[in-house]
Amino acid sequence: MKEFLNSFFELEKKVIKYHMSLHLKYKLKSPKVDFCYLKRFLDDELNFLASIDEEIYTTLLKKLFIDSSSIYELNTNFTKTEKMPLFVFEEEYLQKYHKEYRDSNRKLEKNINLFKEYNERINVLEEELKNLDQKEEKYKKLKKEYVDLIHYSSELREKIKKIKERLEEIYEKEKPLFLEEFKYFTQKLETKLKQILNTKLFYLDKLIWFNAYKSDKIKEFFRNSDIRGDFSLKTFIEYRLKNIDELKYFNSKEITKLKEILKAL
Repeated sequence: MKEFLNSFFELEKKVIKYHMSLHLKYKLKSPKVDFCYLKRFLDDELNFLASIDEEIYTTLLKKLFIDSSSIYELNTNFTKTEKMPLFVFEEEYLQKYHKEYRDSNRKLEKNINLFKEYNERINVLEEELKNLDQKEEKYKKLKKEYVDLIHYSSELREKIKKIKERLEEIYEKEKPLFLEEFKYFTQKLETKLKQILNTKLFYLDKLIWFNAYKSDKIKEFFRNSDIRGDFSLKTFIEYRLKNIDELKYFNSKEITKLKEILKAL
């Protein structure tokens, strides 16, 4: 199972390993605030400020934005997968990775198809035999085929039953073990991915406002719009909230969480 999970989440593990090494190398700090939750505001913030002065969108900022967006997408897809352990167990682990289960399933499908063919032929033979004299040579030949097929069909029925029982046995044995291992494995990845993304977005925000602070156009806009506060995400969010209908864009829980985050910014 560990081998499967390592392979299945190979991309996430590679990204984590690479970025964690960068964090250690450059001694990057992880923010206390949940910047992952604030991602949409960061996107709005960058678009808003770049619309005033596109020169803030430097090569370094562009690289950091693309990098953080890529990790954000990876984390989003990972979160979706993390919520579907049973699907991964059934469709990926058992069907594609567990050899005995996979081979048994193929045998089952093959035998079921053969069983259907036998029964279709049996039905045809029954109709033909009704219209033949029992003394005819053709009748004897078809009767032998009919009897043989009945026998083969009965054997197949038992074989199919045994394969199904074995598949169910594997399923019931592997399921609790897999779900437990999956939960443990993904929780570790989730924590590290969230930390990497949070840190990446934190420094993206810092770079956005570092560039904005050097822009005369943005400074002039702030003065003319009577936007008070420092050049920061907190100021931007407060400005946005003043200019939108909170109840229309957010539910009460979101507003409460957002205001708590604003206090920590």
